[in-house]
Amino acid sequence: MASPRGIRAGLGARPGLLRGLLIGLILLATAGGLTWQFNTGARDIQRELGALDANSALRTAFDTQKDALRVSLLPAGEDPKVVFRGYLASATRVGSAGRELRARAGDAGLSPLAAQQLSAITAWEGFVDMVREGMTPGSEPTRRVLGRVRALAEVPSARFTEANDRLARTLTRQVDARRSAQTRGISLQLLLGALAIVLALVLCGRLARAIQHQQLERLAEEAAVQAAFTRGLQVAADEQEVHGMLERAISLRTGATTVEVVDAPTAEEALKAPSGCMAIRGGQPFTREKAGGVVVRCERCELSGNARSLCTPFLVGGAVVGAVRADFADASAGDGRSTIEELVRQAGPVVANLRLLSTAETEASTDQLTGLTNRRAFDDESARLLAHAQQHHAPISVVAIDLDELKAINDRGGHAAGDRALRHTADTLVSHTRAVDLVARRGGDEFCILLPGTDRAAALVVAEKLRVALAEAQTPLSVSASFGVASFPEDGRSLGELIGHADRALYAAKRAGRDRVADAGAGAGAGPSVDSAGDDNVVELISSGD
Repeated sequence: MASPRGIRAGLGARPGLLRGLLIGLILLATAGGLTWQFNTGARDIQRELGALDANSALRTAFDTQKDALRVSLLPAGEDPKVVFRGYLASATRVGSAGRELRARAGDAGLSPLAAQQLSAITAWEGFVDMVREGMTPGSEPTRRVLGRVRALAEVPSARFTEANDRLARTLTRQVDARRSAQTRGISLQLLLGALAIVLALVLCGRLARAIQHQQLERLAEEAAVQAAFTRGLQVAADEQEVHGMLERAISLRTGATTVEVVDAPTAEEALKAPSGCMAIRGGQPFTREKAGGVVVRCERCELSGNARSLCTPFLVGGAVVGAVRADFADASAGDGRSTIEELVRQAGPVVANLRLLSTAETEASTDQLTGLTNRRAFDDESARLLAHAQQHHAPISVVAIDLDELKAINDRGGHAAGDRALRHTADTLVSHTRAVDLVARRGGDEFCILLPGTDRAAALVVAEKLRVALAEAQTPLSVSASFGVASFPEDGRSLGELIGHADRALYAAKRAGRDRVADAGAGAGAGPSVDSAGDDNVVELISSGD
């Protein structure tokens, strides 16, 4: 069943359709009313005209009967049966006309006037029959008798004529009245039809303007959404922010109940298990209708449970990086495919640029050999974390690390072995620190770790665990490292001061025999360390003052 919104949209697209439909219905109703009015009036008029014709026929028949009686006076000395032959034949016609008038007048509701005529005719015929039955053939007084009968019959004859004229006048007035009423009814029907058409035109005009106003509001709303979407894309910080704006814009412009941006699997993931989204797999738009037979199924669309789902592939640089799925609760809702494709095309270049920017930033901030944060990125992020620690009076520590005898590893196995040692060290440092800790390669065989929320004692423990993990790793390479620890605010209030103190502690650990941890707070030139030859949990103070 079509939704009200779809009906309004259809009427707004073709405002003449509703106007033509209403005018057609009005004309049809007017034609039906006129037909009923005409047929009803015509039946009544026809009935009364029939009665008028029957009244006229009766009068003609009665006049003929009277003339036949006068003709019967001419012969003399004949048999009465022969003399009254014409009269009797006329009487038959009068009887037939009388019955016809009685039926017609009864239909017209004028039976009393017809009855008066028939009564007068009966009385007239009674006088004639009374004399006719007493006559004998060859009787000389026939003429005188008939003349006397005619004189006596004038009274009912006059009564008949009066009743006949009165009925004729009554029927004529009724016919004229019905014709006038029919004319007025037809005129009223035409007037009402014209007024209805005018009213329909006015209402359709108002409805069309209301629909047009709604459409203009809808277009203005869509334009506002589009403008906001465009402005948002210009300042989007990352790909996820673009996805969120795209989902909201599609929902507002198409009325979709749910919008989701689905990421395409990586090449390795696709080899193991292809994507369940048909738009991603085929690179073509996909539509799922809940009603009707389904030949191709989409796992992602089936999960939505809505009446209709539209999936549009998300292309970046010509490659499918995902899909946008829009779900609609109403299967008869507008397609929305072109709107979704337009928004997806608009977001594609922005996502591509953000990915390039992210890649460039990652490359600029990442050490290519180890994958760790490089020195420049470490300094920038450390300055931010240190400022946060200063603002909140939180502890923070720096661990400086330097591999022992990396040159010897390079000499024995070449630079490839040295690279493997650096990567192994980086992996060990990352796997034994927290996600919030910042691990970086500062250059050569030097590494540095920033430990937010970590005081000196905890930082020494972390450094010792890292030293042990490197020293005891089961790898073909024998790698050890020296560690220097400095903490905020005891050893400095700036990043440069902290790193400087950590480096001095590191050099103290080197001088003390390598493969150990030194604390910058233990004194100049030396610090507490954990001797690799002794118990891991024993902290030895190198400084003589402590």
